[in-house]
Amino acid sequence: MTRTIERLLLACGTEDAILPPTALFNEGWLLRLILEHLAEPEFIGEILAPADGGHWFSEGLLPSHFLARNRGDHLAETWTHADGVVGHFNVSWAGRSEVTLVTTATQFVIVEAKLGSGLSPGTIRAPFYNQAARNIACIAEVLHRAGVTPKSVARLGFFVVAPTSQIGKAVSRDLLSKVSVRATVEKRVAMYAGTANELEKRAWFESAFLPLLDAITIEALSWEDILDRIVRLTPKAAPALLDFYKQCLAFNRVPPPNTAARS
Repeated sequence: MTRTIERLLLACGTEDAILPPTALFNEGWLLRLILEHLAEPEFIGEILAPADGGHWFSEGLLPSHFLARNRGDHLAETWTHADGVVGHFNVSWAGRSEVTLVTTATQFVIVEAKLGSGLSPGTIRAPFYNQAARNIACIAEVLHRAGVTPKSVARLGFFVVAPTSQIGKAVSRDLLSKVSVRATVEKRVAMYAGTANELEKRAWFESAFLPLLDAITIEALSWEDILDRIVRLTPKAAPALLDFYKQCLAFNRVPPPNTAARS
């Protein structure tokens, strides 16, 4: 069965394809290939590379502090899917890929991968609660549930990886500012004003979220810069990644950068 899946994916983008090329050439697979590459010893210390004893995982579920407490909770939201998780964590295999932090963790990084789209603007019940603020609030909740203080985790980060041409346009730097993130999460907490959970939500904001926001690195990274670094450190392995990225851009109709990663 796995050989059949491999054959179907390898045919993507060819005359024999029975799947659209974007089933393979997309941001999800691009990120997985890059994270797997960055897990090699040559890349220890790189911004998205696992620290010693760490690993990476794709499509992990992050808990929200705003999960439903009862049936019909009109303020609730669901768990958040993380394109990439890097660091010291465990994943539950009981039917769901729920992420929990190792209590001795020194690294916990969430990566959001983009090609032609930007950060989602909000949720159904909180249209202002954009994807950056939501992910960062979930990181705070992961640490909160583990009883881990942000200052004890040396490398905390939320990174959005996108083409150079999309950063500052589709991927807004304003949404990644700590001022914006704080205001957005505070507005989300304020939705509970006058409810039985108001004080608990406010306490979480003060004791769990704000310390996390103070400690975390929030940044937009370009695929080109990451690939450029890979080219310089592992030149023999890099051409295949560069070719995959070029096909991702082409099939997703994303304009190539003015200055491509060196080949």
